Amino acid sequence: FGEDQARYLVATKHADLVLAASGARGVSAAIVGAATADHALTLATAEPISLAELRRANEAWLPTYMAG
Repeated sequence: FGEDQARYLVATKHADLVLAASGARGVSAAIVGAATADHALTLATAEPISLAELRRANEAWLPTYMAG
């Protein structure tokens, strides 16, 4: 998921490989959260967020914007 040209979110089952590859290339990387078995995104500083709700918000914003 691209946030801008300098920040990206990567969803992976192999965080250790991503961290190792980024470190080997001098690219800063950190784990910011994890998707749980109950289909939620868990972040260190917030309550779990439903992945279905995140998907709905991501997919609905443009049609909502265009309709308004």
